[in-house]
Amino acid sequence: MLDEIFGEENFHNEIIWSYGARATVRKSGFPQKHDTIFFYSKSSNYTFNPLYLGKYKDPELKRYNKIDEQGKRYALIKRIRSGTGEVYYGKTYPKEEGAPMTDVWDIPTMASTSSERVGYPTQKPEAILSRIIKASSNKSDIVADFFCGCGTTIAVAQQLGRRWIGIDISPTAIKVIQKRLDKGTERTLGAIEGVNYEVAGMPTTVEEVRKLEPFEFQNWVVIDKMRANASRKKVGDMGLDGYYPRSILTEEAGIQVKQSDGVGRNVVDNFETALKRAGYKKGYIVAFSFSKGAYEEVARIKNKEGLEIKLITIEELLTKKKPIL
Repeated sequence: MLDEIFGEENFHNEIIWSYGARATVRKSGFPQKHDTIFFYSKSSNYTFNPLYLGKYKDPELKRYNKIDEQGKRYALIKRIRSGTGEVYYGKTYPKEEGAPMTDVWDIPTMASTSSERVGYPTQKPEAILSRIIKASSNKSDIVADFFCGCGTTIAVAQQLGRRWIGIDISPTAIKVIQKRLDKGTERTLGAIEGVNYEVAGMPTTVEEVRKLEPFEFQNWVVIDKMRANASRKKVGDMGLDGYYPRSILTEEAGIQVKQSDGVGRNVVDNFETALKRAGYKKGYIVAFSFSKGAYEEVARIKNKEGLEIKLITIEELLTKKKPIL
């Protein structure tokens, strides 16, 4: 597919990213401990900056076993003079930058305690994107990532003085990126400060929210608009899609999200049971609209059980600038 898009003549490298992690025994084959990165260009006119591994290690310097009059190490390399075929020996000095980087990259995966982690399942180490961006662009160039996930590409591009465009179909991903850029935590490449950016394409109308996939809809409600924590469980969450932990600003509360209209009394009754099971005295149900019976049931539960349930519509979430608590 890449050959069809870019042309097979524009394929340059198959880069092997070696994790360097401990392998477990597999009966069906060898354990996989690498990913493959394909390096293509759009044409023969492209940017490539050679990368180096840093200072040479002692074993790598053994070939530079001679010293010149300035005290610098060098090696004599056999060469053939073009045109005449004459054999001669020329001096070769080790580069200050170290050995050239090859197409095998030994970069460990991020530890569970790494300060880089932002909680996104497909997050890649910044070291990988740093090499890619340094090799294929210069300062002030534009770096684009059309499946940018949690934004590692744009975070590293920002650190390296590049302009950038990040695109992702997931509103959840965009929110993670905004938090990452705004927070400016100390990571591998330092703090991100003074980032100017615009966000385009996030849902701003009820109809746009209706088009979100269920998982994205739930996260848009709970994380983005309610500023709460999403349930960590995909199944067996006992009717709770999110929650507010106890804090100075909020009391403990459960959240349920329904991507439907006319949510009725039965949903409120089931939510009441879920709140009691979790030990919450307060809860929120979010949907596009509610029936008259749902509002009546909320009033009955408060008067009889002392349990406060608030019904919130998507339109309310869109028109309120602050979280509805």
